[in-house]
Amino acid sequence: MFPLIQSWEAEIETQYNYGITTRTDERTGRLVSMEAIVDLRHSIPDQTVPEEVKKHFQKSAEPGDVMMFYVDPKSGGPANETFNVVPMNPSVAEFWKKNVSETIYQALKKEATARICGFIVYPLYVDNNTTRPSGFIVMALVRRRPDDVPKANKYYLVVKGYIPNPPKAKSVSEVDEPTLYSSERWAIRHWERSADESFSSHIAQPLKGIESGDFERTELGNFVIYMKNGVIPVNCTAMNKKHTQFEKSARRDDDVPGLLLSQRLGGCQEDSYNVVPMSPRALKEYKTKVEDPVVDFLLTTIFTYKPPSSDGETPPRYVRVNMIVVYANDFATRPAGFFFQCTRGPLIVVESIYIPN
Repeated sequence: MFPLIQSWEAEIETQYNYGITTRTDERTGRLVSMEAIVDLRHSIPDQTVPEEVKKHFQKSAEPGDVMMFYVDPKSGGPANETFNVVPMNPSVAEFWKKNVSETIYQALKKEATARICGFIVYPLYVDNNTTRPSGFIVMALVRRRPDDVPKANKYYLVVKGYIPNPPKAKSVSEVDEPTLYSSERWAIRHWERSADESFSSHIAQPLKGIESGDFERTELGNFVIYMKNGVIPVNCTAMNKKHTQFEKSARRDDDVPGLLLSQRLGGCQEDSYNVVPMSPRALKEYKTKVEDPVVDFLLTTIFTYKPPSSDGETPPRYVRVNMIVVYANDFATRPAGFFFQCTRGPLIVVESIYIPN
């Protein structure tokens, strides 16, 4: 059975004067993602939090939660906007303040050649109705100045990873540990592949493998999955023949070669950026929570905007996928987890999901 139409939420994009773009769920009003340009020149450290914002916080808070800001006011975040406040477990709030807010602030403050930080947050939720985040995927990159810095070192990674946000009453043993890291020199490489209307893009970082020779671990990915007449085209010709990340990684005994973009979704097992160590459990979650919903969406006729042509051909459909691979530290070769979000225009096909590995 295909998913019900009600399961595909619509998101609303809003741009603010603070250099912040938010995407919110139209039905619940909860934050889907936030992209911010953090600049110390816009710092407003002593802002007053209005009653309206405090009430918004209380609506989502669990007992014992404290109010935190996604973008700290001393780094330019607004204290008078509801989208910038979030309920956090007190211990998570302390962790966030030290390892996210303060880390970004200090990176901008001490780096003479860096003035701007790009910061993105994806809140995670336990189901389609809750408004309190159960965790966060975060990433912040500082751009170095002047612009004549070598291209590979133009950015450095301030922070990237996964932070759980359990209710205060929940046992620590029931929750995954935070997985956060940074890199002073993020010498990343961008690789793209196009096939028909589909598209895949990987951003990778060079690392030393456990065997001889270098390889690149995949950090981010963007995919356009395209279907026409019930078929997702696959074009795996002229693949690079470098060692895959699976071959070069330190991995567990039960790990299997997992594809960040599965073959069913148009991915290639010969693509060195696409093959990583996955646990059997992570592979199963990927299939049931990412792959199956995307295929179901592409096969359904609910969102067909054009009728079939005279020869019976159905209009093409597509889904965009954002992916972030999380690692235990800057030098790890085995992923600690995977983040996915799948959209079709304003429709959310797959809610933001983090799959531990």
